[in-house]
Amino acid sequence: MRKRSVIKQKGSGLKLVDDVTRPNTELITALLKHSEISSAWYFNGSVFGMLTSNEKRVKFDILDDIDRKIKGHSKADFRLVVSIYDKEFDNENYVLCGDFNIAINQNIDTQNYSHVNNPRARGKLLEIMSDLDLIDYYRVLNPDKKMYTWRKKNPMKQDILLMEIRGITISHSSYKKHNLALKKLAFQQHPYQGLSQNLVDTHNAVDGLKSNLSVWGGQCTLSDNLQTTATWWVYLANIVSIHHITIYYMTGSEAWGPLNGYTKWFLGFSLYVSNTTYRKDWILCFKDTAFNTSTIPAVFNTTCFERGKFVIYHNERLQGIVYPDDYSRSAYNDLCEVEVFGCPTSGYYGTNCSLPCPEHCLTHCHIEKGTCQACKPGYQGQRCEQVCPIGTYGINCKWTCGQCANSLPCSRFDGTCNAGCSPGYFGRLCNKVCFLGHYGQDCTESCGHCSNLSDCSNVDGTCQTGCTFGYYERKCKKECPFGFFGKNCSNNCNLTCKGCNSVSGVCDRGCHAGWKGDYCQEKCNENMYGMNCSIHCGICHNASQCDHINGSCLNGCGNGFTGGRCTDGIE
Repeated sequence: MRKRSVIKQKGSGLKLVDDVTRPNTELITALLKHSEISSAWYFNGSVFGMLTSNEKRVKFDILDDIDRKIKGHSKADFRLVVSIYDKEFDNENYVLCGDFNIAINQNIDTQNYSHVNNPRARGKLLEIMSDLDLIDYYRVLNPDKKMYTWRKKNPMKQDILLMEIRGITISHSSYKKHNLALKKLAFQQHPYQGLSQNLVDTHNAVDGLKSNLSVWGGQCTLSDNLQTTATWWVYLANIVSIHHITIYYMTGSEAWGPLNGYTKWFLGFSLYVSNTTYRKDWILCFKDTAFNTSTIPAVFNTTCFERGKFVIYHNERLQGIVYPDDYSRSAYNDLCEVEVFGCPTSGYYGTNCSLPCPEHCLTHCHIEKGTCQACKPGYQGQRCEQVCPIGTYGINCKWTCGQCANSLPCSRFDGTCNAGCSPGYFGRLCNKVCFLGHYGQDCTESCGHCSNLSDCSNVDGTCQTGCTFGYYERKCKKECPFGFFGKNCSNNCNLTCKGCNSVSGVCDRGCHAGWKGDYCQEKCNENMYGMNCSIHCGICHNASQCDHINGSCLNGCGNGFTGGRCTDGIE
C-alpha cells in the first residue's frame, strides 16, 4: 500500500478504506470516553486523540496507559517543570519559553481576526497562569502597545503568538517568592521545657520546613502549657512592605477538624505588625472572631498591607473572660511555619516588586497599587503627582500658609514666607500673632493706652474698645489737649485751673488766684485771697471777707484803715 497516490488517481475506479481492527476500535471508544480527549480517530494505521488541555494531537497505541500518556502531554508536566525549578534552583523569577501559538488577549494581541484562535488551548493556558501565579510580563510592561510577532498577507492578519518568537513573558509573582521571615530571628514568650531543643525551637517556625507538622518532626515551635498568653514573633531585620502572611499550624497525625486536639488551641488568635515589640505599638492585621474547630484552616492565609519590622502571633485565655466552648483553656502558639510575603526592598511595589514608588512618596507606597501612603512636603494626590494649591504647604499639603507679606504665597515645601510677614505677625512661618502690647511690621511697635490692652490690634495698633482716661485718637497714643480730661478727653477742666490732670481732671498745675481745692472749685476764705489763697486780707469792715481774687474790701475798711485793700492805717 505504499503507492496510495497512484490508486487514488482519478479514473482508477478504486476507493481506499482504512481497515480498523477491533482493538483499535475499542481504543478509539476508550479515548472518546476520556474527559481529557476532545476527539479521536484512526488514520493510516494509527489511532490519534486530541487533548482538551492544549489541543495537542497525540498518537496512541493499544498497549498504552491512556492516563499516563495524557499526563505526559498535558499541564502536569508543565507543573512538574516549575516544581523542579522551584526546588532545585530557588530562583526569584522564572521565564518559561516555548511555541504554543496562542494570543492571550484577543483585543490587543491580534489584528483582523474574526474569531479567537485556539480557544480551548488559550483557556487552558490562562488556567495554568492562574494556578501557578504567573503573569504576562510583556503586557505588564507594555499594557497598551500593539506589536506583533506573526503576519499573514492577503488578507492581512497579525498577532502576538505567545511563547513564539519573543518567548514567553510570564514570571512568578514575587509576593509568593519573597518569604521575608525565612531564617530570621524569632522569639516566643513561653518556650516548652519538656522536650529537646531541636524539636520545639522557636526558630523552627521560620526554617522553611513544613513537611512534618507534628511535634516530633523537628519543624515546629512549641509553647508551654497552662499559660494565659502566648506570643511568638519574627524580626524581619528591616522595615518592609508586607503583602500577605501564611501560617502552617501544628496538626499532628490526626485529621484536621473538631477531633484534632490542636484546632482549639489556635482559635481567637491575632496577628500584628509593628516596628517594636511594645504592645502599645502593635498594629492589628487580623483577629479571629469567627473560626471554630470545624472551620479554622490548617494553613491560614491573610492579606496584610502593612509595614514593619516584626510580625507577631498572639493568643490569650485571660481570667474573667468567657470564651466559646470549643476554645482551649490555655493559650498556645504551636506553629510549624510562619511565612511573611512582600517586597524585600523599600520603595518598590507591584507583582514583581520591581516598580519604583512614585517619586514624591514620603516613605513608601501601597504594595499592590503604588499609591503613596503620604506625600513629601509640597505634593498631594494618590500618587503625589500634584503640587500643593497656592496657600497650602507641607506633607500632603495639609497645612495652611501663614500671613505672608503682600499676600504672597509661602513655600509649598516648608511654609516659609520668603518675603517676610504681614504686619501683626512674626516667625519663619508668619503664623505667630504679635505678643500682647505689640503690633505692626515684625511686631516692633508698642500699643498705646487702650482701655483693654488685649483689644489693641496686632496689625495697626487700633484700640478697638477705646482709650484709657487721658488719651484719645485711634491708637490712644495722644494725651488729652490742654483743658480736657477723662474718657476719650471728653471732659473740660475747671476754668479756675491753670491746667488739670488729663486722666482725673485734678488741677495738678495749681489754681488761678482766689481759688483752692483739688479741682480749684473753692473760693479763698478765712480772710485769705490771691494765688493759692496765700495772702491775708486787709482790715475790712466788720472783719468781712475780702475779694478772694484781688483782696479788696468790698464793704469798706475797718476803723483806722484805708486804701483799696484796707491795709493803710490812718494817722
